[in-house]
Amino acid sequence: MRLLPLLPPRPRATALAGGLAAALLLSGCGAGTGTPEPAPSAAPSAAAPSEAPGGTSYVALGDSYTSAPFVPQTDVAGGCFRSDDNYPAQVADALGADLTDVSCAGADTGDVRRPQLDGVPPQADALGPDADLVTVSMGGNDGGVFSTLVGQCGRPGVAATDCSRPISAATEARLRQRLGRTATDLARVLRLAARRAPDARVLAVGYPTIVAAGEGCEALPLSAASQAAAARLNTGLNDAVRTAARRAGATYVDVAAATEGHDICAEDPWINGATTDQQRALAFHPFAAEQRAVAEAVVAAVER
Repeated sequence: MRLLPLLPPRPRATALAGGLAAALLLSGCGAGTGTPEPAPSAAPSAAAPSEAPGGTSYVALGDSYTSAPFVPQTDVAGGCFRSDDNYPAQVADALGADLTDVSCAGADTGDVRRPQLDGVPPQADALGPDADLVTVSMGGNDGGVFSTLVGQCGRPGVAATDCSRPISAATEARLRQRLGRTATDLARVLRLAARRAPDARVLAVGYPTIVAAGEGCEALPLSAASQAAAARLNTGLNDAVRTAARRAGATYVDVAAATEGHDICAEDPWINGATTDQQRALAFHPFAAEQRAVAEAVVAAVER
């Protein structure tokens, strides 16, 4: 999601921005060790379809919680930071499907219909009548909901005392109101997917448990009150995705349940903290274990 997990807000043609962080989620705040600058070459429009004999066509739309920056191996050219072992790749392998992955770091629901970065077309361009399966994983970057919260903690030079400033009730209320708009915008995306791919099963994939209520930790130095607010917003984001799925007649995939107990401050975290590890994950983004769990949840939903 630019969200909650995220990078600082990016101009439309800037490379990797994402959104996470904040209270949670999604995209990587450019924190910790530096993220490499994307190569100046033309951006890939989509991952090449996998060579699978089954004939099932699978299209994956999403943000950085889908592209999974720095989960090995990652294509950094062009700014989408798409891993070749992200959950769409694993789902395609499990189902024997031909994959077209157009997920891109920093994407919000508007990027389904408009170009996101220079050379990166609208994600909806990948949809067509031949698709049998479509997954949509986005919403966290809309309105910078998460970056408003945790984004500051991921920036170099920010002291823990600054990160632990309480999140006011007014701020939380404003962000929760924004999530209501996110549900509406995401429902439009899901309906568009159903129109463009009328024979496809459309799945709305939620976000992981990024933040859980409790004390902060070195990886996420929030006060207990702020962490509780961030956890509520994490839940609110997934509620928005679930609502969008219901309105659009899509299937909701509950990733929060599949990743419970593996938040940033857990003993066995599946979400990276404030330091980017270029061999494992972008700051405030999923590790490989989280992507495996999401893939398993998606496959289970498809097979039900």
